[in-house]
Amino acid sequence: MRTDAWFGRLANQAAAHYRICGRSTYHFARAKLQHDPVYRLILTEALIPGAARIVDLGCGQALLATWLAAAQECYHAGRWNSICPVPARIASYRGIDRNPAEIHRARQALGDAVELDVGDAGSALLHGATLVVLLDVLHYLDYEAQRQLLGAVHAALPANGLLLLRVGDHAGGLRARASAWVDRQVLRLRGYGNSRLHSRSLADWLQLLTEVGFTTREIARQQSLAYANCVLRASPRAH
Repeated sequence: MRTDAWFGRLANQAAAHYRICGRSTYHFARAKLQHDPVYRLILTEALIPGAARIVDLGCGQALLATWLAAAQECYHAGRWNSICPVPARIASYRGIDRNPAEIHRARQALGDAVELDVGDAGSALLHGATLVVLLDVLHYLDYEAQRQLLGAVHAALPANGLLLLRVGDHAGGLRARASAWVDRQVLRLRGYGNSRLHSRSLADWLQLLTEVGFTTREIARQQSLAYANCVLRASPRAH
């Protein structure tokens, strides 16, 4: 089976959990998992370490948890694609999002398989996490809150812990402006009005992570007509 078709089937398998939430939620999940390149990247680059205790900040409908579970199911059923390393079996997943409706949908889809809480990323309890995930979250926080959250993540992670994040590159020209427009529409649709975005260039994100105490590796730059993002993996330097 072609790689694209295989990933499409995996996206369908993961998204099927959301059928109970209604057609719009199901179709959103399927489209997001199939077309957002970060999910494919997580598997092809083995970005989730084995036995990880994940805290996913700004988790939305907990698509990451569903994606990882589908990968495990696919692997153990003998339908794995050799383009990807063996998928890691995680120890636990806790998703946190400030939107109660998103958490409600995630609970409908996933039941008691994971822990899901309503709350702000900036005040989330991170104790026990070995992997913190921040996908397209930081630019919704003001600049000081970004620094404080990253500092809290650094303080909470063990020496061998990891931070996986995706940030927009404000220096990305037309793509960056298009991405900011899409983000503002998402905020309006989620009921947050005309909240301001707090974007940075990729160079500024990397500098901030260094100042907070992380050693950061760029995994991939992801660009389309509508966005210019970068996936980063950061390790805490000695506390």
